[in-house]
Amino acid sequence: MHNVTGAPRVSTSKRRSKLALIAGLLSGLIGPIAHAQTLPPPPVSPAPVTDYEYDANGNPTKVIRAKGISGFNFATTNAYDKLDRVKTSTDARNGVTKLGYDGIDQLKDVTDPRNLVTSYQRNGLGDLTQLASPDTGTANSTFDANGNLLTRIDSRNVQGTYTYDALNRLSSAIYTQSGQTALNYAWTYDQTGGDFTNGVGRLTTATSPSGNTKYGYDPEGRLITAIQTVGTTVLTTRYGYNDAGRVNRITYPSGRVVTIQYDAGLPVSMSLAPNASGTAQPLISDIQWEPFGPVRSWQMQMTSGTKLQERVFDQYGRLVRYPLGAVVRDITYDAADRIVSYTHLDATSGQSTAAAQAMNQSFGYDELGRLTSIITPANSWAITYDANGNRTSVAINGASRGYTTATTSNRLTSISNPARGFGYDAAGNTLSDTGMAYTTTYRLDNRLGTLSRSGLTTTYQYDAGGQRVRKENSAGLRNFAYDQDGHLLGEYNATGPVQEYVWLGDTPVAVISGTVTAPLPLLVYTDHLNTPRLLVDKNDAARWRWISEPFGTGQPEQAPAGLAQVVFNLRFPGQFFDSESGLHYNYFRDYDATLGRYVQSDPIGLDGGINTYSYVSANPLGSVDGLGLAPGVRICVNGVCPPPPPPVSNPDDSRPVTPESDFTKPSPLLPRWNWDGVVWPDWMAMATKPPRVTDPAAAAEHKAYKDAYNQPPPPNQNPCEKLKWQLAREKALLAARMAWDAKWGAHHPEAIIQSGNAIKNIEAKIRNTPGCTCP
Repeated sequence: MHNVTGAPRVSTSKRRSKLALIAGLLSGLIGPIAHAQTLPPPPVSPAPVTDYEYDANGNPTKVIRAKGISGFNFATTNAYDKLDRVKTSTDARNGVTKLGYDGIDQLKDVTDPRNLVTSYQRNGLGDLTQLASPDTGTANSTFDANGNLLTRIDSRNVQGTYTYDALNRLSSAIYTQSGQTALNYAWTYDQTGGDFTNGVGRLTTATSPSGNTKYGYDPEGRLITAIQTVGTTVLTTRYGYNDAGRVNRITYPSGRVVTIQYDAGLPVSMSLAPNASGTAQPLISDIQWEPFGPVRSWQMQMTSGTKLQERVFDQYGRLVRYPLGAVVRDITYDAADRIVSYTHLDATSGQSTAAAQAMNQSFGYDELGRLTSIITPANSWAITYDANGNRTSVAINGASRGYTTATTSNRLTSISNPARGFGYDAAGNTLSDTGMAYTTTYRLDNRLGTLSRSGLTTTYQYDAGGQRVRKENSAGLRNFAYDQDGHLLGEYNATGPVQEYVWLGDTPVAVISGTVTAPLPLLVYTDHLNTPRLLVDKNDAARWRWISEPFGTGQPEQAPAGLAQVVFNLRFPGQFFDSESGLHYNYFRDYDATLGRYVQSDPIGLDGGINTYSYVSANPLGSVDGLGLAPGVRICVNGVCPPPPPPVSNPDDSRPVTPESDFTKPSPLLPRWNWDGVVWPDWMAMATKPPRVTDPAAAAEHKAYKDAYNQPPPPNQNPCEKLKWQLAREKALLAARMAWDAKWGAHHPEAIIQSGNAIKNIEAKIRNTPGCTCP
């Protein structure tokens, strides 16, 4: 049985869910559209299969990828103690991770495959009072009776002191160290009037050493204004919403306006106006979506009409073809679901021309999915790793470089051929790199403060949410503004906008360079990770191109068609290239593509992986890290954040799944996740944690409304009756959440907003259903 692309349709997979299979089958039935019909079918990759084995108690004991297939059969094995706690985990290369527990089942220590030990000390309430890490040293913390973090002293002897208001909302964070000027943050709530519309019960001002941001909301609690002040620069972003509660209008700090049209809850077109009263011009249109999932195609508005940008997915939901301007790229996967090749065809003729073949790449991996070989028409790479994923060697075209990692940590100390050395502070931050020829200083809140290179010193500043809002040196400054989901909205210098970005979910679809009066709109082609690879102007001329190897080395072409140079600094998702350092700013950390790793240890510790410096577990073709925290963690899409991946080092996580465990978008400046067992290095530590509720009556009431919500609908309902039943259920849930929070504390503010949006969505569906009226 075949679909319309000519690919064999596979009817089952142990790895993919039934929903993913249904999505793939629907995709196959719909088939590719427009110009894709002139191309041959994409290569067919093996079905991805993962097998799971369990013991008599239902504990997963073995996970096997591509079981029984020659050259694969990669197994990870867990062993348990008598209390069903994981005591060892053995990976496919026989690396063993050991876990120890205290007398009340709390994780006490983790021994990694290199025998490095991370230890945890907790009090009787589970608060982490001491963390001892081989990479970041020892940190000691104290907590109040509600479980709020009060103080934390890190391995640099910097003390963070935190205060809270009567509702246990974080009010201040002060960082001090002997002989240093204190670093102060403050959060203010409930302000009203002026810029603080509908501020009661919400964060209204966040103050940092760089300045402050003021927030205004609509009556439903949705953010409508963010006024960011850095020094004397004020950047204001405004949002509008449709009746279903979705953002349909963004006014950028320059005054430009992006308008978004929706159909059935999904964006279908985007337009751009120079200001609030200006005429909007189409930017992209006819946006099509895969069943249950990602964007499939859209039309780019060109000077002479529209041009299709289309992606093709296989029956397992994997992206197998996408355009890159003059060529289309095909992706082939192996039996372990790893990308093993990029091949290219001329987009017009569908032929494998010499120019298309020059972009081909092939890849190899070890048993843990770490990238070990890269072959292009011009170069070949061979990479080896130690048991923790630290590089031990890299051979480029046969010339080998040796990597040396400290015996007591995962800190890279030196590279040979040519010689390159690294220095660190006590918290594991890179202070010097002789190869890149820079030195750094770090702020008291453990963020990169200054970087000096080639006689130029650049200073970096951050807002109260951890976003970098300014960099400045003697050559000039850049201010940065972000949207609600953490995407970069724009760069601004002392005179105005430099570039502003337009996003479709996590995909950058356009960038507007230049001033408001003389703009240069450019349209973006991205790869399967949403990394920008090509910019074209409205005449379809290539203006910028970046065809790098997988770890992101190599500089882009800034004038591939011989036109005026275009500087564009977006890189992997969540990253921004800094020319002054050669590093990629990645939200909470900085990435060095020449090393394939971060220059700081992971702020979330082992919850981001067993190696706290690794970038996406050394598989940059298969994962992203939009926040610089953990593989697979992405910036939110359409207001919804995906849950973090299961921590490899903390299998005792037993957080319950409830109607509140939906990872809805949080308040603008508060952390997206509070992961168990994590002490954050700055203000994020327990910032939004409400008072601990221990009263059994609270738990009983919580369970009662969850059970009521989870009741199945009555049988044999027609569409209108089912919608009305859903509406009544959502209203009951909203009332129950509000009543519970009023009685026991504000645990569910974002879930309450989500309930309100759900009610509006259902009411809209009722209005659009013939013969159906809202009760």
